[in-house]
Amino acid sequence: MPCPRCGRTVELFGDELRLLCRCGQWVFREALPACFQWCPAADKCLGIIVGGGSAADLAGGAHGDPGRQEEQRRLQDLKARIAAAMANCPRPGGAGAAARAETGGKIAIPEPQQSYRQAFERGLEQLRSRNGEGLAELGARPTAPGRYELPVLDGVFVIDLPAGRVTLAGGDQPGWPENAPGEAWAILAVHYLGSRPPWREPSKWISFADLPEARGYNPVYRGRVLGRLCATAGRDRQTFIRACTRLGGERFEAGEEGFKFQVFPRVPVAIAWYSGDDEFRAGASLVFPENITDFFSAEDVVVLSESLVARLRLAASER
Repeated sequence: MPCPRCGRTVELFGDELRLLCRCGQWVFREALPACFQWCPAADKCLGIIVGGGSAADLAGGAHGDPGRQEEQRRLQDLKARIAAAMANCPRPGGAGAAARAETGGKIAIPEPQQSYRQAFERGLEQLRSRNGEGLAELGARPTAPGRYELPVLDGVFVIDLPAGRVTLAGGDQPGWPENAPGEAWAILAVHYLGSRPPWREPSKWISFADLPEARGYNPVYRGRVLGRLCATAGRDRQTFIRACTRLGGERFEAGEEGFKFQVFPRVPVAIAWYSGDDEFRAGASLVFPENITDFFSAEDVVVLSESLVARLRLAASER
């Protein structure tokens, strides 16, 4: 799938909806139309879902049976609400004419600008309300009123609150795509600085599955994060070691090969790697300090994991 920014071809796995391009742009998979948009049996199918009866029951008994009439009314109401939601959806994947014009008539998962911008603006608003309180404890260094430098992974971000933007200090830091933090990293930075004390001192490492609010998502996380890692930067021992070393990872006692990354001043992330064999490919685990939720939501932890794996993938591909 081509990147909308630079045109490079980006390969997405079957269960992936997005992937970070080398230029820093998230590339989203096109979505297929929902079945009710094209299937001639949609009325009957939705009727079964709403009313719990069979299609024949709905077709034959609706006129004289008040219960069936109510089911039909609920069905029509559901269809109307779905149609309205699709027509008014601001995302390029909506069914409105303007949205279709923007995407050449396709129903597509959108580029993330709108949702990312909204998340970024909310994060900035929360951070501004801090008035600089506690930011030094998070590792941020003030350089001017409302302006801070923050070490992030192998780079230094500049968070400029009056300007409402996040950039790289000096503007030229090798390893960051297009010499820019990218939208996901910018949001993570403002969310990290927007976290409020008290911050607990961690005593152990935990996995994503250990987060109570994330357990239901863990199978998807394993595929989108760990599966992607083991298919790219972690496909073999030497590639994994090279990628981790290039990204500034420190040796860590875990797995057959382990590395720890100081992603944010108070948030390290460690990766344990295990070799594969003729039957199974290589495996890996990401672990976080047990106080990770003091700084990030479970959703942020997913984005953090994906973004770290994306940087490792780029590091592995460097010549």
